[in-house]
Amino acid sequence: MILGKYRDLERECDLIVCAGTDYAASAIPLEFDFNAKLANNLGCAVLPVVQGYGRDTLQVVTAARGLLDSLEERKCDTLALVVNRFRPP
Repeated sequence: MILGKYRDLERECDLIVCAGTDYAASAIPLEFDFNAKLANNLGCAVLPVVQGYGRDTLQVVTAARGLLDSLEERKCDTLALVVNRFRPP
């Protein structure tokens, strides 16, 4: 159903922005895998966002590297990576 509706939009739109889930639930690994598979099936590039709030530089870099590694393992096309709300020391 998702793929069909996306293909319908694709015929009508020049650009489609898809928002994945927010990973607020306890099933984060399942959500991540679902979002990665869906992006790959739709042929979408991903723009992951890493939370910077309350983290130091090393924590942000570690989280970003882990996220990018996970996306690479799943063969996702990564457009860029965004770190939000980071306050440099």
